[in-house]
Amino acid sequence: MSIVPPQSQPEAGPSSATLQTQSPIPLSSSDDTSGKLFDSYPDADIILRSNDSHEFSLPKLYILHSSPVLAKSVRSSSVSSDDTTTAQASRAESSFPTVQISYSRVILSSLLTFVFPVPAILPSTVEQIMELLSAAQKYEMGAVLTRIRDRLSRQDPPFIRPENAFHIYSLAQEYGLRDEARQAARISLSISMTFDDLDDQLEIMPGAFLYELWKYHQRVRGNLLLDLLAFRMTGVREALEDQQCVKLSSLGIPSWLDEYIESIAKTPASFNLTKFLLSLTQHTASTTPGSGSCLPCASMSGETIHTFWAALTAVVNNSLGIVSLLE
Repeated sequence: MSIVPPQSQPEAGPSSATLQTQSPIPLSSSDDTSGKLFDSYPDADIILRSNDSHEFSLPKLYILHSSPVLAKSVRSSSVSSDDTTTAQASRAESSFPTVQISYSRVILSSLLTFVFPVPAILPSTVEQIMELLSAAQKYEMGAVLTRIRDRLSRQDPPFIRPENAFHIYSLAQEYGLRDEARQAARISLSISMTFDDLDDQLEIMPGAFLYELWKYHQRVRGNLLLDLLAFRMTGVREALEDQQCVKLSSLGIPSWLDEYIESIAKTPASFNLTKFLLSLTQHTASTTPGSGSCLPCASMSGETIHTFWAALTAVVNNSLGIVSLLE
């Protein structure tokens, strides 16, 4: 998925101050620095109230320009008698229109840092980050959603990785985040979907989501089988040119390489440069009856390896790219 770089200015906002571009600050419910900032923002004329009753006093023009959904709520909001309780009577902001938000203080305060010209702050847990993405999508905050995803794409280690791919896939399906679901599904290809591998995931992923992911893995394998067969028949020889080997397969290419490519269709996790080089090393270190070790493959140049790997990568990426998560 390509990520559009974040804009350096807030959407047609009331201030010309540029948005901060530094890495996001982790946010937890016990260390909510942005919440304090938005308790009484300069030129505030609207209150956003979280579902845990925290109020954010803000200039509504930012909200109007960032979300058409919230803009409707802001325009139709009015102060009711319930908003002028004794506890609020002494506050100057009590006369501001109030909009109720269906997210917690942690999620709302993080969301606002991607709207206002302040340092971007991400929640501290995977679950909260996915809820943040869901909030931006629900409120149709396209530019904000792009900024959040851009921040996540630059995290180290990556936000979505093999060890959390199943969990993020499940959350993405729950929240209707199709981009994150596709990314997590593709990254999950590095994990075999056997019962032993999935045992720990069965408790965190509904059966319907797991079944859809399994079907995706099956479609990927089926597509790879066909595309890699065509590559084994013609593409390998073109990529290797005059490369020789002491043992060729029935397709006329090095047997070890033929077996490695075939393994990718069975287990997409095998598509890994380290595993490819390991297969090459094992082949060159072995002894072939009557010919000894394979000197041609042992002396394969770095340029040849690079050319072959680029050609194989193009085939695999194209094959994966045309497999939809949903069919």
